[in-house]
Amino acid sequence: MTVLEKKAHFGELVFNSDKLKTTVDPDIYRQYKLAVAEGQPLSKQVTNAIANALKHWALGHGVTHYCHWFQPLPLPSSPALLFSQY
Repeated sequence: MTVLEKKAHFGELVFNSDKLKTTVDPDIYRQYKLAVAEGQPLSKQVTNAIANALKHWALGHGVTHYCHWFQPLPLPSSPALLFSQY
């Protein structure tokens, strides 16, 4: 596979906003976009709908494992990191 062929496929299997829009009810998507734009929390109904859409999308692509990876926040946003040593 050439570099150009690889680039054409890059990000193909990423569940992004475009894929979310095609898999959830339009009102759920609207609430999601509004919450992101305004920095507001999502309702339980919206988060459950998004989680189910992601799960069904992943299962449709043959997923067998899942990992939720958290990155630490940069200082000073994370008080817990103020006391850790690097």
